[in-house]
Amino acid sequence: MSMFKLLGLSFWLYFGSGGSSKTAVPTVNGTIRINGSAPIGIIDEDFICATMDWWPPTKCDYGTCSWGNASVLNLDLSNKILLSAIKAFSPLKIRLGGTLQDKLIYQTTDDQAPCKQFVNNSSEMFGFTQGCLPMSRWDELNNFFKTAKAKVIFGLNALNGRMIASNGTCSGAWNSSNAEYLMRRTVNSGYNIHGWELGNELSGSGVGASVAAEQYVADVINLQKVVKDIYKNFEVKPLILGPGGFFDARWYTKFVDGASQSLDVVTHHIYNLGPGVDDHLIDKILDPSYLDGASKQLRSLQQILNNSGASTVAWVSEAGGAYNSGRNLVTNAFVFSFWYLDQLGMASSYDTKTYCRQSLIGGNYERSFTSYNICSALLWHRLMGRNVLSTSFVGTNKLRAYAHCSKESRGITLLLINLDNSSAVEVNGLSALVNGREDNMIREEYHLTAEDGDFHSRNMLLNGQILSVNSSGLIPALEPVRVKLSEPIVVAPLSIVFEHIPSIDVPACRTIMGSRRLHECSQELILPIPTIRIESVLPSTQLRVIFNFACSHHHQYILSRNSTELELLRAHWSYSPAKQIQFNPQITARSKEKMFRALKRGLVGFRLSIRSRRRLAEWTVEQVWDKLASSMSRSNNQLTLDVDFDVLHRRVLYEDRDIRESVLMEGTAGPNMIPSSEASIESLESKIVDSSDESCSICLEDFQAGCECVYMPCFHVFHGGCIKTWLRASHYCPVCRYQMPTRPN
Repeated sequence: MSMFKLLGLSFWLYFGSGGSSKTAVPTVNGTIRINGSAPIGIIDEDFICATMDWWPPTKCDYGTCSWGNASVLNLDLSNKILLSAIKAFSPLKIRLGGTLQDKLIYQTTDDQAPCKQFVNNSSEMFGFTQGCLPMSRWDELNNFFKTAKAKVIFGLNALNGRMIASNGTCSGAWNSSNAEYLMRRTVNSGYNIHGWELGNELSGSGVGASVAAEQYVADVINLQKVVKDIYKNFEVKPLILGPGGFFDARWYTKFVDGASQSLDVVTHHIYNLGPGVDDHLIDKILDPSYLDGASKQLRSLQQILNNSGASTVAWVSEAGGAYNSGRNLVTNAFVFSFWYLDQLGMASSYDTKTYCRQSLIGGNYERSFTSYNICSALLWHRLMGRNVLSTSFVGTNKLRAYAHCSKESRGITLLLINLDNSSAVEVNGLSALVNGREDNMIREEYHLTAEDGDFHSRNMLLNGQILSVNSSGLIPALEPVRVKLSEPIVVAPLSIVFEHIPSIDVPACRTIMGSRRLHECSQELILPIPTIRIESVLPSTQLRVIFNFACSHHHQYILSRNSTELELLRAHWSYSPAKQIQFNPQITARSKEKMFRALKRGLVGFRLSIRSRRRLAEWTVEQVWDKLASSMSRSNNQLTLDVDFDVLHRRVLYEDRDIRESVLMEGTAGPNMIPSSEASIESLESKIVDSSDESCSICLEDFQAGCECVYMPCFHVFHGGCIKTWLRASHYCPVCRYQMPTRPN
């Protein structure tokens, strides 16, 4: 063995054993291959998600009661470690749901009796009586999640109102009245819910109960109507998710075909390791062939969504590996990180947008917030960017390899998982991605191993140092070691390595879909000193406020070749038609809020971002409110406010070549790009542009007055040739990433 390999091996011995002396282990050599031409999937920025369940302390499996006070109903929300763990992700998606959500009712003002909790009853479905969510607890939860900066997905009771036969088959439609009350109470209280998910494990043959796909479609359509009505005054509405069940290809095909126009996210669960009582769980976790089996479900759902032509995306909304509360010292130990991180890598490769692990706390999934649970997920969250790269490893099937564009740089991040308990793996092949320029380049390594080499341990080492969360909830620093890029990567037996390589530059990480995009758009609102006139208008006896708005848009197109070289490509002005908004106020406590909402709605036509529109409305109300209260009377009954404001639109381009050249001249689809379907491209509608105040965001050329242009379903307008060439290479809008239907494979 060469001295270099010995050095690499001693590196593992130090980090893997905490510095103790051990006999050298054999090393397997292999080559990693990464196709960086285009992403094969795109995950959400907040891809990492965790669940919180409803199980009470009396939930027991195989003679063990493992949930304790981990239920949504009784969890101690003052726990500092809990708060710190969630805030570390900023934001962490949290799904409130589980089996008992379909037996949960929500307390209403009409309820005279106190809320009853879940009680064991073997004659009842799921082994428990009906439970109730008190609104006082709902308030506590939402205040906590606001402090923790979490994004909440709430699982609704989908069995309400149905008849359930002895075999579990359900009939009748979902009764949405109780859910509607909860939503209205949530909105009126000012709470923010990221998404409403209908039901839990009722798809296919179901778990305890099942609902036919056709009926579920009708129920999702009903849910969408309820959400639209309750959130009608909101610019951004919560997501509609479902069915949150086990995957059945035939059932899911019917469901997606019928519900896709009303559904934002199709959700499914993964427990592919079997029951927690299984004595072979570790064998399955360390068997690459068994792990590969999970890809069938992910691939099948991706195909169903692609064939549907809809914009619906896929989430894994619950995944615990082993069902019935998992298994102690397996699903809550270091060894489970192999399964969990492999699942994250695999799901990303099939364009899954979000992955929710069961559970944040509770069961034999996680009894407390230990290092392995937080830190492995946190490393993914910090290092793995949105664009997923096609990756393979040649040398041994025991080495699992995944690659993404990096979140921290314009480079890439690798996730390497060695399932072999006796051999280290030497990973080569990175030099092919840097064209032999690696001599002076550095990469950052994060080696994860079990304490004392015991994969049943609930403690984890990062680069040889134990990770622990202290009693104050302080998350440990996750610091890498820095290594020359020219040195091979050595992955110790039964270990996990994250490799951040900022110097590798591939096309997939320069596209609009990645962390390094073709466009980075910003909008700055420039507010003037307004003109305010107070006058008498007779014979009116009613107070009246008139807002006259005029908007000028200053557009700048800037090319950024690197952090110091900025070039102004061009700039031009455009103008929005003037707009007058009238308001007849009553001087009451609620008038100010009503005026703000009226202005925000009235400003929609000014091509402002939601944030800019809100800021302008708030600023305008503040300008008039004091004068309105102090100066208005029946003799001075009209206030007129003239606001001539400017908006600076700055578009920074991060390509070294002109957009026209890079998109139009090289517009053919790469091997892993996902083009739009031809039918969806040809169905785009055209419009005649009556002024030259707008420009095409692809070629940056102004529209000529009277020319015929094409607009997307998201209402962004382009030259017909530009957008059709673009969509034959990508199914995303180049401005807002609206997803067009894709071509079936």
